[in-house]
Parts: sequence; structure tokens; C-alpha cells
Amino acid sequence: MIQVKTEGTPAFFFHQPNFIPDELRNRILKYFKSIEFRGGENSNGKDIPRRQLWFQRDNGYFCEQWHNRYPRWQSNNYSPELDELEKYTQSKLVEIIRDTKIPVPNLNSMLINKYRDGSDSIRPHRDSAISFGEEPTIIVISLGSPRDLVFKKVKSSTRLDNQSSTDVDTDYPQEFEFKMTDNSLFIMAGGSQRYYTHEIPKCRESGERYSITMREYIPHM
Repeated sequence: MIQVKTEGTPAFFFHQPNFIPDELRNRILKYFKSIEFRGGENSNGKDIPRRQLWFQRDNGYFCEQWHNRYPRWQSNNYSPELDELEKYTQSKLVEIIRDTKIPVPNLNSMLINKYRDGSDSIRPHRDSAISFGEEPTIIVISLGSPRDLVFKKVKSSTRLDNQSSTDVDTDYPQEFEFKMTDNSLFIMAGGSQRYYTHEIPKCRESGERYSITMREYIPHM
């Protein structure tokens, strides 16, 4: 577990290779290849450079307070493979962060991004504080071709609480990256979303990759 010092809550990062048992991994990949992932446009009318599916236990829209509604953010029903994966991950998560100060989430959602090749990407962003809280514990499972997960320090850490802090005279790293290898687990928690953006940039890789992101979704009525 790597702890990065910040002005506030430390940011935590953890990487573990060979996370899913081979039999379950193979069934999940077979399931992914049998279903159709959704594309769509962003708020600027441009095609998103990847494909995706969103799953939430109570069929919640990805962010209930968004004004624009896109089909790709509508919830889908869990398959037996995804149900088993979530339960497996939840049990392992308790073991991994048991001796840390990181809160254990009650996993109830999955966002699956399909990167068809190295030209697919996701721009720098922070996960929605509205849907997942100010300092969520986020679990990412990577299957397929390796890709870089790049973190960059934000200029201001303003979030829903409207409290901001500058990045002047701080000693935590401006930018760093992790190599997301096949069947690896990655956890980001603590102040990771408050102080850093993350992205999957384009690269020369030609292989396919699936990113499975699990979190505790917080419903807002």
C-alpha cells in the first residue's frame, strides 16, 4: 500500500497482480465478448473513445443529478459472472485493507470500460463525489492488454464541500503512473479523488482491455 502525503487526507494506492482465479477470469472474459457495449457522445457532441456498460444493484443512474441523460449511464442487470466477481472482490478487499485506515466500501456498482485498442482512452477526471462520496474507496480490475493509469495533481481540491486548497509549496508528487497489467487489482482511496485526476491516455498498444471499476454507490433521492 502506497500512501501519498497531501494537504489533507493522504491518498492511498495499492496494486496487486494475478487477482482473479483463472476459471472466473475466463468466464468473465467470455461473458464480455458475448455482450454489446455502449458508445455515445459526450457533452460536446463528440464520440467517446471507448465503449462501456454501467451496473448498479438498485438500477441507479450513474449520477442522478446530471441534467443530460445518456443511455450508456443507465444501469444494467448483473450477470452471474459479475455477481460472483463482486462477492469475491468484497471478501478479498476486507483482507487487503483490514490493517489500514481506509474504509471498506459496500460494493454495489460496476462500471466496465472496453478499450478496443490503444487509440481508445479516457480523459483526466475525478470520480463523481455526488455518486460515490468525497473520499471513496475505488477498486479497479484490469483484464487484457496493459495500459498506463496516469495521475496528475489538481490545481485546486475544491469538491462538494466548497473547501479549496492551493497546490503551492506542497511536497507530494505532481504526476505519476501505474502499469495496469492483465488480471491486476488496483485500489485508490483516501484523498486520491480530492487531490488527483486519473486518466488512461492513448498509446501504441493494439490489444483489447477491459477495466472493471467497483465502488459503493450512494443513492440521492
